[in-house]
Parts: sequence; C-alpha cells; structure tokens
Amino acid sequence: MATKLPIGGGKSPYAAFSRQSSAGTLNRSLDVSPCSSNTILAQSVTFDLNPNATTFIPSRFVEHGYFPPPAYTPEAWLHILDSGMLASNPSLPPLLVQFGPWSSEKLRDLAQLFCWEILAKANIVDFGPEAALFARDVRDNFKIHHSEWVSSCFVAHLQKAVLEHFNSFWCSLDNPDVISQRKKLETKRWNVALEISCFIADLFSFSLIDASIMHECLGILLYEMVSVQHVRVVQSMVKRAGPTLWQTADSHERRQEFIRHFMDRTSKLPDNSSLTGREKIIRKAIEADDIIALINGWHARRSEYRSPAVKSIWGSSGLNM
Repeated sequence: MATKLPIGGGKSPYAAFSRQSSAGTLNRSLDVSPCSSNTILAQSVTFDLNPNATTFIPSRFVEHGYFPPPAYTPEAWLHILDSGMLASNPSLPPLLVQFGPWSSEKLRDLAQLFCWEILAKANIVDFGPEAALFARDVRDNFKIHHSEWVSSCFVAHLQKAVLEHFNSFWCSLDNPDVISQRKKLETKRWNVALEISCFIADLFSFSLIDASIMHECLGILLYEMVSVQHVRVVQSMVKRAGPTLWQTADSHERRQEFIRHFMDRTSKLPDNSSLTGREKIIRKAIEADDIIALINGWHARRSEYRSPAVKSIWGSSGLNM
C-alpha cells in the first residue's frame, strides 16, 4: 500500500489531485477584520436577542454531542440557528448577520457553530436540506449587508470546518478514533457521522462547497471502505448532493471511474460487515439505494460537452483500491 500523506496539499492517497477550493485560502488575510457595519435591520422576532450575551450551552446538546461549541457562542446565535437550520424562515438570516462587525474569528466561530449544531443534535432531530439552505441564505445576506469578502470568508471557514469534522470520522490518517473494524460502532456516533456527511452533500447541492471537496470525501470513503456503514454514507451523500456532480464536462470519466471503484470496493465486503450489528446485509443495502442507476440517469441528462482528458480523482497509482 502506498505511503499515506496528509490531505489538502500535495499528493493524497485518496485523490490524485490537489484540492484547490477556497477553504482556508482567501485572497485577503483572514486575520484582518473585513468590515464594520452600522446597518440596522428591521426585523420582527418572537424572542428577545442579546448579541452580547454570554455563552449558552444547553445540557441536552452536551449530552448528545461529541464536540464542544466554539469559544465565542452568544445565546442569540444559538437561538437563530436552532430555528433556522430546521425550517425555512427568511427573517432569520438577515437577523443573524446584523451582529457585526464580523471579524475573521467571529466568522470562523459561526461556521463552527453550524457544524456543532449538526454534531450535537444528530441524535435528537433529523436534519434535512434546510440546514444547508440556511447556510446559503446567511452567505447571501453577508454579501448584501456587509461585503463580498465577508461572505466568502464565512464560506471558506465553513468548507474547512465540515471537512475537518468529516475526516475525524472517516479518515484514518493519524486518527485513532476513525470509524473502522477495530471496535463496534455506537449507534449515536454513527448518527452523528452520517448527519455531518449528509450536511456536506447538502452544502454542495446549494453551491456552498466545491466539487473538489465532494470528490475528496467520496474518495476517502471509497479508500477506507470496510463496512456497510461506509456504503450507506456514500449512497446518502450521492443522493443528497444531486445530479450536478455528474453533469460537468469531465463527468463521463468521473462517472466511469467512480462506478468502477465503488463496485470493486463493495464486492470485497462480506455480508456481515456491519459495525453496528443492526444494518442490512451488504447486498441488500446496495440494492436498496441503487446509486449507480441514479448516477447514470443524471449523467444521461447532462448538457453536451466535449470530454477532456482528466486525471484520476477516485484513486491514484500505487493504491490498493
């Protein structure tokens, strides 16, 4: 097996490309406060908000969560995200972004708070695409009421945060706690891992993360695949991300390569490969969500492009995939 190298720069065992997303690499320094706004947004709300409130940590979140909240977490932010990430409410994004000025540090904490809500509540509620839709609306309101840089800075921090959390569950590089065959997977932890993975796919569907991050996540799952849980999260991410990933100019090669690796990896899994002991056998799990047929259908409806020559992104030479 090839030597494992860090993700995000140079060569990776998961993908034969360098990820060039904007995550963590902005045109302006993230250490500089981008703007100051005195804009007052007239909003009607059903609860009092204090932007200077101290950190609010509900005990039910701590009980079910695996990660602490960001150091700077005003109660007002939590109230807004509590509602906005579960149901669409157009009054909440402009209400949230009025708590400026927004420094890079505050934008980083807000991005982490989006992830923390997913991690903390995964065993309490089922998140749908509304969580990513809310993040998109927050991004758009940052652009409207502050600046393009504030908006892009928030997105960059969000991209970095979700990938870090994804890697903490699925990537074995220097990670003793990765989901693997070494120990039984607790149902609570599985729910959290699945929810953060689906959140990434939803963010892609709303154009908040780049295709390269989706490629990297799917590449990690294909490389690390040892269980029916890995199969399920690949299937869920493909379905939640939607057709866009398979309708680009290079999608013909991407599709063929992904299907080849997916079929190869799943064919090597034994039927008793569940890490929780509660899942369907592997063949039934694959048949239940026929993502290959779904991908082929999406690809067939793509615009006509001239297919360029592309390098592998689902695996690289020297890998036992």
